[in-house]
Amino acid sequence: MKSKTKMVFYEQTCSSCDFLKIQGRFPCETRYCTNFPRKRARRFRSKDPVFKAPAWCPKRIDPPALRVYGFLDDFSERMEMESLLHLTEPLPEFTHPFRSHFKVRLEKRIDTKAKDFCLAVMKKQRVECLEDVELETGEVVEIDSGLASYCFQYLGANTFAQVSIFELPLQKKQPEQSKDGAGGRAQ
Repeated sequence: MKSKTKMVFYEQTCSSCDFLKIQGRFPCETRYCTNFPRKRARRFRSKDPVFKAPAWCPKRIDPPALRVYGFLDDFSERMEMESLLHLTEPLPEFTHPFRSHFKVRLEKRIDTKAKDFCLAVMKKQRVECLEDVELETGEVVEIDSGLASYCFQYLGANTFAQVSIFELPLQKKQPEQSKDGAGGRAQ
């Protein structure tokens, strides 16, 4: 993976979190995190960061999780390999695999952060967290810290490309069946 642009690794901030509650007005406001069991809120202290998530954030996964996504079936593998065949030299920085073609094959905890993983891959260095994992061409590696997840697609020969979007498509809600079998429609 050659980097033409500077890679930046962002994490979600508390200001964009649904669990942040603010009481009062600036400059005398009090911030609380409500993402704790038993509906008990935790108050932000003055030493906690203002914008970044604190070390005690309940969303944070420490150590980060490594997930390897394998192909769902033979059809999904053929579809993804067909799109990889059209890659030209130099290899692209980003690839766009379909999340619906993959399923989790392996999940484990690692000591490597996404930034360290990306730097090691760019420099063609040995990546310690992948030593015992046999990757096949086209599989996706995700490093998830709880606040942000970064995905990389294995292109073969120890080459990776960063995946720009790797989310499940939104599912349309099916109309609920009513007890009389009318399919949820009013008659």
